[in-house]
Amino acid sequence: MNKKNGKFILIVLLFCNSVSTNAQQNSIRESLLKISGIQIEQLYNAHFNQYFEIHITQPVDHFNPFSATFSQRIYFGFNSLDSVTVMDTDGYENQYASRPDYENELAALLHANLIAVEHHYCGESVPDSLNYNFLTLRQVAADDHAIKLLFEGLLKNKWISTGISKGGQAALAYKYYYPEDVSATVLYGAAVKKSLNETKVDSMLNALSQTPCGKQLEAFQLAAFKNKAALIPLLNDFVIANHISFTQFELETYLDYMLLEFPFSFWQEGNTCKLVPPADIDPKTCFNYIVHIVPPRFFSDKNLKRLEPAFYMSYHELGYYEYNTEKFKHYLKESNYSNKNFVPKNVNVDFDPTYLNAINKFLQTNDAKSIVFVYGEFDPWSAMQQVYKANKVIVPNGSHKSRIKNLNNAEKEKTIRLIHSFL
Repeated sequence: MNKKNGKFILIVLLFCNSVSTNAQQNSIRESLLKISGIQIEQLYNAHFNQYFEIHITQPVDHFNPFSATFSQRIYFGFNSLDSVTVMDTDGYENQYASRPDYENELAALLHANLIAVEHHYCGESVPDSLNYNFLTLRQVAADDHAIKLLFEGLLKNKWISTGISKGGQAALAYKYYYPEDVSATVLYGAAVKKSLNETKVDSMLNALSQTPCGKQLEAFQLAAFKNKAALIPLLNDFVIANHISFTQFELETYLDYMLLEFPFSFWQEGNTCKLVPPADIDPKTCFNYIVHIVPPRFFSDKNLKRLEPAFYMSYHELGYYEYNTEKFKHYLKESNYSNKNFVPKNVNVDFDPTYLNAINKFLQTNDAKSIVFVYGEFDPWSAMQQVYKANKVIVPNGSHKSRIKNLNNAEKEKTIRLIHSFL
């Protein structure tokens, strides 16, 4: 073949590929416009050929044909009709996915299409009337299943679900209730308790407290409790300067919550032990480090209101962690520091163990073999593992932020091969 013919063939191939890509992109947009009950807005995302914000009409109760409806927000990143599709189920609102630089790890690793789903009752996906009887894992999974049915005619290759933390719990429920919808599931930092009152987190935090870093951390925490009188005015100044509203408890009680949360957040976020101040540090430096680890805004009225659906689900079906107050009981203002204090007001919240019993049995069967769990070694959430043992990936020295990319090259390639084996 001479060079001129070779160049001509290459140009033709590139032209055909360009025409095919443009045709796919036009076809996807046109196909979306033909779907009834959705609203679309085209956005830009650097990691996809086309990107959309889509609002889908969903029933509040998927098992009642006369149910009221709500609008659920998703983001759709399109690369190719030949690509696999990753469904990322968030545990909260997902406004962050509108950013032009937003990237999903699994979609990037697999060169996949992406559907990022905002959680039922969060962000813009909220019914006109908040009936918490319909905020269940079964309903959340049914949301995801309805989205799959809506898109599977367009995206015909394999599907894989994923989620981080509470979003991982949602992805797990989706796999449990609709096991045929996806070929694989990849979960990051997803806790699976056996019961509401399981104490594995306490055991893990206690073990970490015996390490040199843990001892330094606990000494700092105890000194802060003893020095609350000097810290409360600093907290008061901080909330005024930052326009933070606390109304459920007195300020001292919020400081207690921050100090009780301190070790959990320290390990969860992967903080550096070298930066922990000595126990005898001055009050201002002590306070600055506390708010670095546990931002007061977390316990603000605004944020706790945003988290009410999550707290409801935790104390109704998922389970949650509590603080071990025994070491600090002489310094606490209140007798009760349960996180259940943050469930929605005027809503009856009783724990139903049905889902946890079922999911723990499910995870010990071969039906769970296509679920991959990724945990950071020191993430307190990793204490709540009940997983299919062959598919557990631990990131050494990792935290709740740990991802596949944080593994060494050999483990990373091994994990990617494992995921590909299910597709």
